[in-house]
Amino acid sequence: MRQIRVLGFAGLIVFLLCPHQLSAQFGMKAGVNFSTLSQKSANLVSLSWKSTTGFTLGAFYTIGINDYLAFQPELYYSKKGGQLEASVLGLLGSKSLEIHYLEVPLLLKLRFPTQSSISPSLFIGPYGAYKLSSGGKIDILGYELEEGLIGITDSDFGLVFGGGIDYKVSNVTVILDIRYDLGLVNVGEPVLGVENEIKTRSLVLMLGFGL
Repeated sequence: MRQIRVLGFAGLIVFLLCPHQLSAQFGMKAGVNFSTLSQKSANLVSLSWKSTTGFTLGAFYTIGINDYLAFQPELYYSKKGGQLEASVLGLLGSKSLEIHYLEVPLLLKLRFPTQSSISPSLFIGPYGAYKLSSGGKIDILGYELEEGLIGITDSDFGLVFGGGIDYKVSNVTVILDIRYDLGLVNVGEPVLGVENEIKTRSLVLMLGFGL
């Protein structure tokens, strides 16, 4: 499976370097994401993940197929994670978990051309992500410790969907989009031999420009 993902990333890089006859646009985006984690664990633990705020930064390359459809591969750094309040045998505690990813969404973009300089769009597609690092902290009765019990796998895979608005200003397009990243695979490693299912969830707001 890891070899397939590596080949996929390599294929994407080759694709971006190849010349295209279709209309194309390169740009950059940055924004904020509100992420949380969906976790299934042992019945002994009561889990309540809350959202945490991170940021996203990267680039995109839009290839226009026609006036209405476009293919848009992207490359982003994204910080995800969550905050957890747990009760184990009546002992209250909390922890925070951060996961730093390099993400590659491959989006199909549906555009709605207008007579004005503003054009709305919708998009959907898969994403693959490679973990750059992860870590967290745990707080029990006011004592804060480095948390290394929850292991995170090296990769993630999911679905991206959302919408945006393109605003044409001279030769530059200002872009605002909102999207939801839905993790589809388990990124949690077993804890003490017990299966630990964790999936990522993120609401992302981004602002960018295209040339």
